[in-house]
Amino acid sequence: MSRDHLTSPIAPAHSFFSHRWLSAATLAVAGALQTLTFSPFHFWWLGPVSMLLILLVTIPLPANRLFLAGLLTGLGLFGSGASWVYISISEFGNTPIPVAVLLTAAFVAVLALFPALAFWFWGKLAKGSAVRRLILFPAIWILGDWLRGWLLTGFPWLYLGTAHTNGPLAGLAPVVGVHGLTFLIAASGAAMFAAGWLITRQRHASAGIVAVAVLIPWLAAPALNRVDWTDISTEPTSVAAMQGNIPQQIKWDPEFLKDQIVAYLGMTEPYWDTDLILWPETAIPIPQDQAGKIIDHIEENLGEDSTLITGIPWYGFSERAGGFTYHNSIMAIGNGEGMYHKQKLVPFGEYVPLEGVLRG
Repeated sequence: MSRDHLTSPIAPAHSFFSHRWLSAATLAVAGALQTLTFSPFHFWWLGPVSMLLILLVTIPLPANRLFLAGLLTGLGLFGSGASWVYISISEFGNTPIPVAVLLTAAFVAVLALFPALAFWFWGKLAKGSAVRRLILFPAIWILGDWLRGWLLTGFPWLYLGTAHTNGPLAGLAPVVGVHGLTFLIAASGAAMFAAGWLITRQRHASAGIVAVAVLIPWLAAPALNRVDWTDISTEPTSVAAMQGNIPQQIKWDPEFLKDQIVAYLGMTEPYWDTDLILWPETAIPIPQDQAGKIIDHIEENLGEDSTLITGIPWYGFSERAGGFTYHNSIMAIGNGEGMYHKQKLVPFGEYVPLEGVLRG
């Protein structure tokens, strides 16, 4: 096979994809299809289909148009799967509707930049080689996911691998993790593309080899479901969970603090000897350094081997922040006491990205 044949772009499978507006719509739809792989839809099989549609459009594109292709894919994915942030901004942030709509659109657009940048980098690496694009595509997709899950505390939502908690690839999750599952889904889409292209070139044996290779993880994963990755404890653990259903409008009002704590203590009264008692996020709506009497009261009532885990704000000096700061945290009181600071915060719901620019 000549060098020119390897590096030249593969022609679109159908002239449909040569129309710019139809290509743009296909990319947005392909992104939106990924949302349907998650609950409550559970159409896991749309993951590889989405990847195939993306490749059908992007493989023939010039490298300088891949940034826009990634942006359109991201707008479809996050516009359908992350628009719920509007509720955080509008209802819980008490933001006027026009501003909430604008911020939600901006949020979706910023998230769409991650696949856009990944696709731009993809074009720089692969240039005009269709073979290199196919080989690099799964890794490029994972690069975009990883960067999105890390930058500005990260937004680790809508990873395709997460849709397989009950899907055919679930057996591989303990081995390769969520990014590994996403990689396999992206590789499956690339293999489907490659097999179809080989068939059109009458290279049926090569297409068969590609098809068998991509089927191996899908066939092997269910067998791994039989492997016991954990040991079940023979000692049962009793658990009690409380949900105060405190309206957000009064949650942080000091005048209602006592009522909230009394409500949780009242619900917990019959369960102090339970092994594990769970209160929700920020159930105690004051920083831990001001909640000493509440924490002491809980410790006095807890059973000897009981643990109560509650959400509570934390305030103190942070070496990472370089000063005094707040954290959204959980505290374990009683047996196995400790404190954990939440790492992945909900944008606009728990913090404002680039607050110095957006505030005011």
